[in-house]
Amino acid sequence: MKTAIIKTNFWLEDEIFGLNSDTRYLYLCILTNPQRDITPAFKCSDRLMSAYTGYSLSLIDICRKQLIESGFINYVDGYYILTSQNYVEPSKGRDTKIIYDRYFSELPENIKVFLSDSTSTSTSTTTSVIVKDNNKDKDKDTFGEFENVKLTEEEYNKLVEKLGENNTKLMIEELSTGIASKGYKYKSHYATILSWSRRRVTKFQERNQPKQRTIV
Repeated sequence: MKTAIIKTNFWLEDEIFGLNSDTRYLYLCILTNPQRDITPAFKCSDRLMSAYTGYSLSLIDICRKQLIESGFINYVDGYYILTSQNYVEPSKGRDTKIIYDRYFSELPENIKVFLSDSTSTSTSTTTSVIVKDNNKDKDKDTFGEFENVKLTEEEYNKLVEKLGENNTKLMIEELSTGIASKGYKYKSHYATILSWSRRRVTKFQERNQPKQRTIV
């Protein structure tokens, strides 16, 4: 993928804000990786990814796990598989569909199962559709007054450990109300709550930081 459109709203999304800075940079490197074609799957060795980012192999592994847990990517047999192309869009062209089909046909069969066949899509569509795992939310419990916040038991316990039970319940209710009243849509409710809590801590610290006096 030699040319692509990078959408600047990448830096404004709560889902992205919920990632630590190292993981954000790795995700940006994955989105814009020169090894990519126009399919959402590409292979890139850890050593090459290390050369691109300057990260150690262990740091790449840590950041990659966070991206997988947050639902941004899958990682199978050395292949990065994007679960969303909301932030980087391959350039469009007259032969986009033909090129996509060719690259898709070259992927291993165990990678293809993560992607939908684009042959039924129109030629104006440049991004593929990820096959949705309908069982993904079956492991999650619903929380909040409107029963629309979805968390696994492990995610809920992590939030309680990080934020405390009272704060966790408050954040869940705030998210539940936002989803019900404003139609908020987030890929990971766990990451969203972490993001909101970090913002509040930052604002609290800024408000309570003593102002430095300058003596002239």
